[in-house]
Amino acid sequence: MLAFRKQAGRIRPNPSWEIISRPGHKVRKLIPVSGALALAGQYPEIVAAFPEMVSNAAEIGAGVAASPMAEMYPDINWETAFRRMGELASEAWDWTEEAASVKAPILLVFADADSMTGEHVVAMYRAFGGFARDASYDGSLQPKAQLAILPGRTHYNILETTEVATLVEKFLRQ
Repeated sequence: MLAFRKQAGRIRPNPSWEIISRPGHKVRKLIPVSGALALAGQYPEIVAAFPEMVSNAAEIGAGVAASPMAEMYPDINWETAFRRMGELASEAWDWTEEAASVKAPILLVFADADSMTGEHVVAMYRAFGGFARDASYDGSLQPKAQLAILPGRTHYNILETTEVATLVEKFLRQ
């Protein structure tokens, strides 16, 4: 769930909801799947692993290439992907403040064993207007943000089932 932008002469991670916060955007709905608003929202061992990905990209890539994830994404050069992820996520980033400017409906989708902390998932939902109040008996006060946490899934296998597609289809039809 990363887009990229040049900042201070370097390419920096830029979550796509930052794009939707810009005036004049053409995005009508947003559905980040297992995406964080801040690098620090991920578990410490995940944050610590990013810098190591650069020097260990060949080994990590070979491991993933032999895993079920590679079957889902057969055209990915895993060594390059992990080296780039390590380079891009080696410095802190945080887009929490930009979240408040997102006006489009958003569906946040996570696994119950995701790489983000539970606290960060709740903070993200709150940043987009969730958990602010009761939705009222008729649902008229329901926030534009929706939250889905898929049971028995991880950051790495959340797309292996049709559950995400079903949620996305329902959300887009609303």
